[in-house]
Order: sequence, then C-alpha cells, then structure tokens
Amino acid sequence: WSYTALASAQLVERHHGQVISSARQAIGLLPNDSDGYAYLGLGLICAGKPEDALAPLQEALRLDPQYQPRTRSFLGIAYFGLGRFKETVQELEMVIGQLDYAIHFSLAFLASAYVRLARTEDAKETVQRYYICIPDLPSIGFDVCGRTRTRLIWSLRAMI
Repeated sequence: WSYTALASAQLVERHHGQVISSARQAIGLLPNDSDGYAYLGLGLICAGKPEDALAPLQEALRLDPQYQPRTRSFLGIAYFGLGRFKETVQELEMVIGQLDYAIHFSLAFLASAYVRLARTEDAKETVQRYYICIPDLPSIGFDVCGRTRTRLIWSLRAMI
C-alpha cells in the first residue's frame, strides 16, 4: 500500500514517470489491489499515454466494482485524451453525482466533451456546476494531465 501512497504524492508533484513506476511496484506487491491499477492508469494519462491507461483502469474496475466512481472518472479522462468524447461522456455521466472529491476535474472534462459533441446546453449546465465547485475558472491550472490541458482549457473558455 505504501507504493500506492507514494504514487499519489508523486502525482501531486507531477512526477508522472515516477507515478507509473511506483504504481507498477504496488501492483507487483499486491496484484489484487485496484488502487495500484488506478494510479498506473492515471499516471499513464498524465504522461500523455491515455491509450495505455485503458487496460489498467479496466482491471481496477474489475478488481473493485465497489469503488468505481474514481476509476471511472479516470477512464473518462483517458477517453477524452484519445478524442473519444462519447465514451468520455458515458463514463463521467455515470459517476458525476457520486464523486465527493476532485469533482471539478470530472466536470471540466465532461463540459469539454459536451462542447466537442456540440451539446452546448449540456456543456453550459456543466460549466455552471463547475462554477459552484470552483468559482474562479480562468485562474485554475489544469496541469494534472499535461497534453490534454490545452484542449480542455480552450473548450471551457469557449463556454464562458
């Protein structure tokens, strides 16, 4: 479990390569623990490899179906990074009401996916929910997932 905690700390510091390494060590020690797979998937997304993130995220869902909201939100972000916006919406709509932390990231990706799908009214409603979570949208940095940052910011700014 300590490697999973280390991966979490490394993610905050944006050391994505180290997140991937720590998550793989966690999986090696506890192959039936979904957290290692979830952090591996998120680390891969943030390292610009969303396609590689799909398998570990799906494995995390298989191993722990009770803790799906967080992992499904990561999966939605991976789909966003791949330009698979319908799947992004499908995953994030499924869990958005169940997230109690980091909901703002899921709302941001959901709003942006709606924009890409020309679902303008849904996007506007989602941005309004986002403003309730974080009222100062333009100053928020979306650096957590590197390459998707530019797409996300421009799509959201188009809604403001």
